[in-house]
Amino acid sequence: MKIFVNEKREIKAINSSEDTSLVEIEVDRELVFGDMSDFMILNYCYKEDENGYSIYPARNYSDIVEEDYRLKVDESQKKISILEAENEILKQELSITQDAVNELIFNSLNM
Repeated sequence: MKIFVNEKREIKAINSSEDTSLVEIEVDRELVFGDMSDFMILNYCYKEDENGYSIYPARNYSDIVEEDYRLKVDESQKKISILEAENEILKQELSITQDAVNELIFNSLNM
C-alpha cells in the first residue's frame, strides 16, 4: 500500500493523493499496520530511520480509538437501518403474496 505523509510525518492519505506536498511511501500494510482500520492509519505518523521505521499516534491514542469505535458503531447502525427497511419491504411483499394465496384458496373452495 502507499501512504502519503506531511512534513510532520503525519499520514494524510492512503493509496493515492493529489497533494504534491505529501511524500509517497510504499509499505506492507499488514506488516506495518496489522489490522488497523484506514481511519486509525490516518491518525498515525510514520517515520523511517536507520533502524527501519516506526509508527506512533498523531494525537491522543484514546481519542483515536474512541472515534474509531464511534465510526464503526455509526456504520453498523446505518446497516441495521437498511436491513430493517428491507425487512419491512419483504414483510409487505409476503403479506401481498399471502393475501393472493388466501384469495385463490377461498375462490377454489367456493367453486
